This record gives sequence, structure tokens and C-alpha cells, in this order.
Amino acid sequence: MNMKAHYTDAGVFPRGEMIARFVPRQHASLFFVNGSTWFAALLFAVGALAALAFAAGYRTRLAAAVAWVLAVSMQARSPIIGDAGDVALRLLLFWGLFASMSEVWSIDAWRPRARRPRRVHLSAGCIGLMVQMASIFFFASLLKSGKEWHGEMSAVYFALHLDAFATDLGIWLRQFEGLGKVLTVSTMILEGVVVWLLFSPWWNGPLRTLVVVLFVGLHASFGLTMALGVLLFIMAAGWLMLLPEWFWEKLARRLPVLAIPEASAGPEPWNPRNTLQLLGLFLVAYTLTLNVCELNAARFDAAAPRGWATPGFILRLDQRWDMFAPCPLKDDGWYLIPGKLKSGEEVDLATGGGVVFHEKPEDVAAHYRTQRRRKYLLNLWAADHSGYRVHFARYLCRSWNDAHSGGETLESFDLVFMREVTPPMGHPFSCLVRGICGRLG
Repeated sequence: MNMKAHYTDAGVFPRGEMIARFVPRQHASLFFVNGSTWFAALLFAVGALAALAFAAGYRTRLAAAVAWVLAVSMQARSPIIGDAGDVALRLLLFWGLFASMSEVWSIDAWRPRARRPRRVHLSAGCIGLMVQMASIFFFASLLKSGKEWHGEMSAVYFALHLDAFATDLGIWLRQFEGLGKVLTVSTMILEGVVVWLLFSPWWNGPLRTLVVVLFVGLHASFGLTMALGVLLFIMAAGWLMLLPEWFWEKLARRLPVLAIPEASAGPEPWNPRNTLQLLGLFLVAYTLTLNVCELNAARFDAAAPRGWATPGFILRLDQRWDMFAPCPLKDDGWYLIPGKLKSGEEVDLATGGGVVFHEKPEDVAAHYRTQRRRKYLLNLWAADHSGYRVHFARYLCRSWNDAHSGGETLESFDLVFMREVTPPMGHPFSCLVRGICGRLG
């Protein structure tokens, strides 16, 4: 799974059919302008430069805007490989447009300017970042409505039994079912209650720092037990942006090099005529409304004015935080793609042409190799993504035959998903279910 496979017309899904069948009309993408490999590479290069400039704090607001446009474009071009981390990334970049992201420790901060840097900031962007991070986890807790979270306390048990994601540590922890129940309850308390300490009017500095530390620790535990790609790093970066002045003052006493001696103590005076900030505050309230509506989308869509959510789709503020909700998946698996060559030989296209083994892989997570490939192939099995299967089959056939000739060319193959269902705690595992997603040839 690479740039050519997902962002060009020579890949899994050409632009024309993607736009016609799978992309909402409100979602725009620069990748729809041209489907060639060189153009996709150019956009990726621009995105990488924007990310570097943003990280270094050079022309920070412009860099954030370019990075946001490129992130939105990539996600619209290939939505099937995206996850919650991609949604969080585009939202954090969006709110960064309204915040002072280069006040200190940046190239922009070294340039001559009229006023001194400030230690405290009050802006729509800061409010948006805080509300966004709180919303991700609070609304995720509300969507976790299954008995696995509230009755059986078995959510962590089921999550750790997803072989497609579980690491060695996660597999080892499966034996401690009591610990899994404790972690299930702890997760719900963190997401539903503790997150609101961000906004505490008392002891805000220490409490905000505590919230950041707890949630960064939560993501670290996810990363140690499950293969979740860049999601954990994006979420951790979002939390670190919320560390308060209290934390940085304490740190500067131990590391004087981090002190900002010329900084103003108070926030920049609020200007009620600042159109950008007023727009940002409106969008914060609008985004909160979008999240509330996602709790019962069918009911709110029927009652809401027609087209009210369209601006959210255009700005890509649309979001639904249903990670492990209403309960974790109870089935996963791996692929067999037995292909028949013209010579009569059978090969497994899932492993690049090796021998077809019907036994369960020793490490299912490693079978998928990357998080993007894992996300794509697991989504491919889902019924609501069945329309993607024929295009994947054609891509596999085309890619194989481009690299082989004569008797080694592909004549036919099956796309088989070996599905394994996780039983309730204390029950034995049942047999595998072989599901044929598609056949070509």
C-alpha cells in the first residue's frame, strides 16, 4: 500500500469512479485535479515541506494552512485507509489556524516584531484546541453504549483479542481478565469524567497538567498493546499543546534555558472586532453541535434544517468518535489470496507470491505489514465497502502481470478472508469462518 496504489489513477481506485461513487460532493481534494504519479508525488512533497515549516515555526500560520489543505486532500482521495488519527490531524491543524502557534521557540519568534511574546494566550484557536481534545474523548465515551463497557466490563478483553492489532505485550496481557475489567472502567472514567478537569476554574495549572499526563499515558498503553499506527502520536501531540503556563514555569526553573525572560505575563487583550476570532468561536460552537448530533444522527438529521451540516463537510469539521464503540470488534482475521498462474502453479498473492498456507499466521498483525494496509484490507471485508473489492482485484491482477510474463502471469485468483470470532470471556474459541470476498478469472 503506497502512494501510487492509493493516490493515482494507476492504483486501486481511479479518480472518476471514486468521485462518482464514494466521495461526498462536499469533499474536495487536490488529488482529483490530476491522477498521475508525478502529480501525487509533487503534492506529497509540498505537504512534507509544509509540515517541516510548521514544526520549525516558519511562516507558521501559512504552513498550517497548506498542511491542512494537503491533509484534507489526502483523506478525501482515499477515505478507506483513514482512521481516527487522520480526523484528529486535520482538526488540530484547522484550530491551529486560529491560534498563536509560533509565539516562542520558533523561527517566527526570532524575527523582529512590534510586541513581546506572551506567556498566556486567549484566542478562539486555543479554545478550539481544548474543546476539540475534550470532545474526542467525551463523545467517544457517550458512544460506548455496549454492555462490554457498562455491564460485563469486557471491552479491553475483546480489544486485546483482535489479532490484527495485538502486539506481543497485548497478547501476554490477555491472561489477566481481572486487570482487563479494571482497565475498562478506568478508560470510561478518564474519557467521561477526568477530561473535564481541563476546564477547572480551580488549580487549573496542576489539574490540566495531570489530565495531559494521564491521557498521554493512556495513548502510550494503547501503543504498547496494539498496533495503531500514527494515531497515538497525533493524539499525544494534541495533548502536549494543552500543557499550561504553570507547567512551563515549573520546567523553566529546572531548565533555565527554556525560560522566556522578556515575555509578557498577561494574555493579549481581547478585541471583539477581530473577525477571525469571532469566526473561530462560532465554529467551536458549531463543531460541538455536530458532535452532539452524531449521538443520534438519524433523529437530528430529520429535525435539523436542510443543509445545516454542509459547511462542516466543506471545512472537514465532520467527525464521529466511535473508536471501540458501541463496543470493540468481536471478529477479525487475515487474508488468503490463492492465485492460479498460467503454468498451473498456485501462489499466495497476499504474501507476494509465496506458498499458500491455510493455517493461521503466527503473527497476524505482522501479516498486514503497515497500519494503512491493515486498515484498507480490514475495511475491504466490511459489507459497506464491498464496492471497493472489484477494483482491488483488478489492481492485484494488473500489478502481478506487469511484473511477470509467460507462464508466470496470473490466470485467476480468489480473495478470501479468514474470519475469527472472539468468544465471551471464559468460553472456548470456535473454528474459523472462510469468507470469499471476490473471485477474478
